[in-house]
Amino acid sequence: YAKGARERGEDIKLAVALDAVGFTDPRPHAQRLPQGLTTLAPDLARKVEKRDFRADFIALVHDPNSAPFTSAFEKEAGAVGLELGDLEVSRLEQLVMNDVMRADHASFWLQGYPGVLLSDSGEFRNPGYHCWNAVDSPDTLDYGFLAKVTSATSAMVASALRGEEKAVDD
Repeated sequence: YAKGARERGEDIKLAVALDAVGFTDPRPHAQRLPQGLTTLAPDLARKVEKRDFRADFIALVHDPNSAPFTSAFEKEAGAVGLELGDLEVSRLEQLVMNDVMRADHASFWLQGYPGVLLSDSGEFRNPGYHCWNAVDSPDTLDYGFLAKVTSATSAMVASALRGEEKAVDD
């Protein structure tokens, strides 16, 4: 779709991919990190480590072009008490960080459109992710957490729809 949109000259303000967004586990050491994240995103890795590897945050993975919209997400996340793992990925980092290129936002990045991936980090915290090692069913989701993710996502999408392409003030 993204390639066709680029060929048609479509003006896509922001692509948002939600991929595994509802599983949390507040116990220490429930969160694992993708290989290489400590080297490529040391600030994020330190933040997760400082929080004792608790799996209770949403990852906001984005390219530099989407930063004007992610500020609205960050502001709303703070207002509703949603823990955030923010990872801005440059074009160069996209080439070496395979895990950030696995979801639907990646095709938009490759076509030069701003894009965001929201994820609870799937297999790096959820033993039932794609039913690999446990049951992946609705009763394993944290609906309060999902409500916060929905609220922050709505703020970001509203910002894009309003054409707010400058950073949102605090």
